[in-house]
Amino acid sequence: MTPKGYRKHKFFQLLTDDIGNPHLEKHLASVVALMRVSKTWDGFKRFLAQAFPPSRIKQLEMELGDQGDEEILEDNG
Repeated sequence: MTPKGYRKHKFFQLLTDDIGNPHLEKHLASVVALMRVSKTWDGFKRFLAQAFPPSRIKQLEMELGDQGDEEILEDNG
């Protein structure tokens, strides 16, 4: 964390070259493909929900450095 309380790195800057970056690239390519075939914003959102249903989304744990979970919860409200 910086003295002002900001993170030193954005989440994408912590991705690994062997797993994280290729997975992000594939995900973005999928989302862009859905955007290209969609004729409307609502159509895109339907395609996106169908391709990536919320129940399939996994929350990954990330090491955030010196800041503990309690401090993160306090910062978020």
